Amino acid sequence: MRSDYDLHAKVGRLSDGSKRLWYVDGKPIPAGWEDKFKQIINAIKQVQAFGLSPNRSYFISILTNNDATHQDRFFIKDDEGSIYQRSPETTVPDKDKGPVWVRLTKSSDYNQYLEVLIDYRVIDDGIIWNTTEPSITLSTDVILQSQQIKDLDIVTDTLSGPLLYKHSKYLKDERWMNCWVGAIKAVGYDLVDIQHPYQIGVFTVDDPVFKNTVSVKDANGNTYTNLSAGTYDVQEGNLTRVILYGPGGKITLMVDYGAIRSVAHLPSVLINSWDSDVFLSGSEGCNSGSREALQAFRMPIIDITKSTLRTIGITQVGEAVLSCTVEFGDVNVEDIHIQVFTRKDPSHGDSIWLSTKSKALGMWKGTASETGITTLTVSGHSFTAKMDIDFRRVTETGTIINGLPEASPR
Repeated sequence: MRSDYDLHAKVGRLSDGSKRLWYVDGKPIPAGWEDKFKQIINAIKQVQAFGLSPNRSYFISILTNNDATHQDRFFIKDDEGSIYQRSPETTVPDKDKGPVWVRLTKSSDYNQYLEVLIDYRVIDDGIIWNTTEPSITLSTDVILQSQQIKDLDIVTDTLSGPLLYKHSKYLKDERWMNCWVGAIKAVGYDLVDIQHPYQIGVFTVDDPVFKNTVSVKDANGNTYTNLSAGTYDVQEGNLTRVILYGPGGKITLMVDYGAIRSVAHLPSVLINSWDSDVFLSGSEGCNSGSREALQAFRMPIIDITKSTLRTIGITQVGEAVLSCTVEFGDVNVEDIHIQVFTRKDPSHGDSIWLSTKSKALGMWKGTASETGITTLTVSGHSFTAKMDIDFRRVTETGTIINGLPEASPR
């Protein structure tokens, strides 16, 4: 039999173990800093990484709390000396109410950053940590898991949801963006030709000058805008049907303006820049157009609905394959699978093997271009195909695909 005490003790050990998932022990703790070390380990609940390389190591360098000079400074460094920090170093909002998320951004690249869930209530005021030694080092699992979650989000967003804002570049006003993007409930394309990506460049709500203007631009630079700053938008229940007209037809958005208006202190001009990096997806909910139009944007040749994009590497391969043309052989492109794909493999170098569901077709092996797109010929018995592949998009190395065709992109 097992007592309640035994169960309680086991749960306690599991809880203690989970707190350590985000870091690993590095160099010895500097003398006199042992108590501060315990405070930091107890305060930080979770760490997420975005755009960081798992081949680098990252460690906490500086952490202050209510310091007279540095306020709430937070530095994480990598082994190349790059710094990820809060900016500006003002007091963290709401930190006295409970754990809060803080963002540490690489000063030279807004696309590389860390988000840390930290409870400032359990650490002392002043300078908590200040060292150049990697005593508190982030676990590699933090980097790898964050990348896996991002890749899962990419696949999910490709198949559902009207926006791709999760994968947009870091914006100074991102905290505002997260308050309103969810109010765009659906998108539909009534266009002669789908030209992804569709970028939102203007989005205003109850602005004195622009009123409720929405503007979207396609990959060819064509602009689609609603008429008379939203005057002809149609209210349908709690949602508004916003129709954007342009050279190739119209784009329809279903927007919950009430949800946006309910958020206090939002500016009336939410986006007014073609550097916004907020895009519409190919998942339509307003009409019966192509539900998978986004394939032409992210995976132009891969059938994402029939492929098993279960790993980071396979997803990267799907993005890297740009075209495939059968020059000789009795087989359609739609029936071709990528059975083997290697990238900088010690034994096979760069290579690709094609097959149908039941038989091998041919292979190519060589040295891929590191400066541009590789045009190659896959050859086999009674089969030849020309392919364009951007191997630079595949950052995973080794044998990435090697198995049954059913488990490969097609």
